[in-house]
Amino acid sequence: MSEKTVEETMASFAPFESVIPPECAYTNDTLGTLQVNVGYMCNIACRHCHLSCGPNRTEIMTRDTMQACIDAYKLGGFKSMDITGGAPEMNPDYEWFLEQVNAAGIKPMCRTNLCILTEEKYAHFADLYAKYDVTLVA
Repeated sequence: MSEKTVEETMASFAPFESVIPPECAYTNDTLGTLQVNVGYMCNIACRHCHLSCGPNRTEIMTRDTMQACIDAYKLGGFKSMDITGGAPEMNPDYEWFLEQVNAAGIKPMCRTNLCILTEEKYAHFADLYAKYDVTLVA
């Protein structure tokens, strides 16, 4: 007996929409915001953080994935991009990402802890946020 391919296995499941009770099938006609979490690395470790971000976390989004997010934004008809993370500024490709987002005509929002902007290594992001007209949520 041969093993099924992933496609064959997936085809054997009922379509998701068919198993949702009608009273639970409410959704927006379109998606408005693409939220992009660029990593769990953060300069602080807050007890209330639901992602347990902190200075010892190493998970970060790659540049290729960031580009895929920009591509998905363009294709998906989104109206806003919400960038988050631990501290997005700690992702080594974050400055590149902001440049590319700006070049694509996207006006992003960034969730930041603001404390990071007082650290010398990351202080220049205050100027970048102003240059690219980034809306900050702190």
